[in-house]
Parts: sequence; C-alpha cells; structure tokens
Amino acid sequence: MLRLKQNVFTAAQIMLLLAVAFFNTPAGLASGTAGLSEISRPSGLSEEEPIKTLFSPTITPNSFQYTVKAGDALSKIAKKHHTTVELIRKSNGLKNSVIYEGLKLKIMNTTFKVVIDISDHKLKLYAGDELIKTYPVATGRAGHATPTGTFTIVNKLENPVWYHEGTAVASGDPDNILGTRWMGFSLKSYGIHGTTLPETVGTSASEGCIRMLNQDVEELYSIIPQGTTVTLTA
Repeated sequence: MLRLKQNVFTAAQIMLLLAVAFFNTPAGLASGTAGLSEISRPSGLSEEEPIKTLFSPTITPNSFQYTVKAGDALSKIAKKHHTTVELIRKSNGLKNSVIYEGLKLKIMNTTFKVVIDISDHKLKLYAGDELIKTYPVATGRAGHATPTGTFTIVNKLENPVWYHEGTAVASGDPDNILGTRWMGFSLKSYGIHGTTLPETVGTSASEGCIRMLNQDVEELYSIIPQGTTVTLTA
C-alpha cells in the first residue's frame, strides 16, 4: 500500500499560508503593500511604543542606571544629566520626589530636540536621532507667521499668565489662550504653549506661537529641559 507522508503545520505556518492565499485573490491584490506591512509588523509594536518605553523603567541605549548617593536630590540629578525631574519621576514610577541612598534610577543620557513643520502642523520630538512622538500643533495665521529657524527653550512655566496688550490675563481665565504650559524660545515673545481653543490645533490660527493640546504640551513639558533646541521649518 502506498502511504503518503503526513504534513504537520504549526499555527504560525497555517497563518502564513492563509496570508499568501489571500494575497493571491483579487481582494488581496487590491489591498497591496498595506496588508503586507500589517503582517510584517512585529507583535505588540505600535506608534506609541517609543514614548511608552521613555516613560518606563526599561534601560535603553539612550539611558543608564544611576545609583542615588548621599546628599542627592532629584533636582540635582536632573540638572547634572540635563533632564527633568518630571521625566525621572515618570520613568521610575515615583509618586513624589523623595529618594534615598542606594535607590536605582533610570536616567536619560541623550539630547532631546524638537522639529516643527509649520505648514504640516506637526511637532516631532527626538531623543538623539530616534523619533519619540509626533504631535499635532497650531501655527501662525495669516499676518502672524510663525518664524523659521533654530532656537532654544530658555524658560518653562506652569499655568502661565498671558501678558497681552498691556493686560495680565490670569491662568484659568477663559481669555488666557496659553493653556497650562509655556516653553519660551530664545526669540522673544515666541514659544510653545497649551490652548483654551483645542479645535484650532492642526490649523494656522495662532499669533505666531506653537499651540498644542493641553495634555500634549504637559507631556512634552515633562520631557524636555531648558536648553533644548527647537527647529522650525516652513
């Protein structure tokens, strides 16, 4: 009697065979490379992965493990390594700024930079050459163009007062369009801030500054220290 060799397939092999069969159908061919990229994407990987890793205790090529010494404080460690207290706390799961000798901390040892595409209304945050996250922004409207060039962050303020036409508009006032955070450029009167007009984000609507959603500007504020470079391109 002629006996046929029995083939045993793993679940992964079966899925691959089904995928190949699908792409040989009209529907599969019509879906093109988009479908292929979905299949080839590593399991669990998403566009949010870099920012999640940044805010986790995972040590990466852009970070190292620091052992707290006697006399240390988070502000002292942050200043020494050109990072922020908020980022140290977030990436180490600290509920407050209390630390103790011998505590192991993840510390970033890379240089952050911000690149803003004015016409595309996108802000990209980089750690070295690695893209960490892209945020939507509002840029200058007609007659109030956002300047191009490379500047640095020279000051950072939480719940900023808006000084407009000789009037100080307090934080929390609906007329204060700065939102919850301000990061000022080395170019006077310009910077990155939040907004009380979230519907304008993604458009050309500001007086030249960069507007972000409050939750986005708060996240960016927690990551980048003073001295961070910001490049704005048309």
